[in-house]
Amino acid sequence: AGGRAFALVPGEVFTAATRFAPMLVLSAVAVAITCREWRNAAASDRFLPVATLFWFLAAALGTLMPPTPYGHHFLILLPPLSILTALGVFRVFQLPWLRNNGARRLGTALLALLFVGSVPAMAAVFHIRTTPPTDLMRQVAHSVKEGLGPTEAIFVVNTNPVIYFLAGARVPGRYVFPDHLVERNAATIPGLDADAEVARILGQAPQYIVLDWGNWPTMRVPVQHMVGAALEAHYVRIATKTDGRATMEIYQRSP
Repeated sequence: AGGRAFALVPGEVFTAATRFAPMLVLSAVAVAITCREWRNAAASDRFLPVATLFWFLAAALGTLMPPTPYGHHFLILLPPLSILTALGVFRVFQLPWLRNNGARRLGTALLALLFVGSVPAMAAVFHIRTTPPTDLMRQVAHSVKEGLGPTEAIFVVNTNPVIYFLAGARVPGRYVFPDHLVERNAATIPGLDADAEVARILGQAPQYIVLDWGNWPTMRVPVQHMVGAALEAHYVRIATKTDGRATMEIYQRSP
């Protein structure tokens, strides 16, 4: 919860694809072998590869549905892809020229090298970080927590919702991620009118509103108007926090 989700950009996708190339090629070949070799197997032996193939196709469809792709979306491909790859590798190791122990050891060593060599790409794609929630998040949460009553809510408009947790604040609704509520490319959730939900939250008069003006251009115009009008009419700015990369402002409801 401490790090921000990062959207993939074309350059990152290309870099990741080149770094992942050995593992991707291996997986593609293994999946192709799985589909080919297990097609003529007995019905009892076909269940696992066929079910896993449908699992993989459903997961692939799931990664394509969100309007904004993020690296962590592709994690759902790993379990079925791993099983399909294992099934394909198993078939490869049944080939006559790989049945002696020396060839198998060599093949196992090559597989290990391919996967270990791809580990740096995982960090590049999924932005693996070792840092906890940033000091900026903690500063904002501390400022909010000092004056927050036990039943009062806050509204973190367009930045990391971990602030709700760090401040011990009541969330204003079911949807707390900017992707769901305020951004131009907001994910489509069945049954959710995002503009109406933002209006409902502002209508509850949250005690504090937290805003990152750097993310303001990514918000939908109707939401900009609603939040701007609420700030102008009912809120005063009480603090500005920055860490040199992001600047957040905290607004408190006027008495």
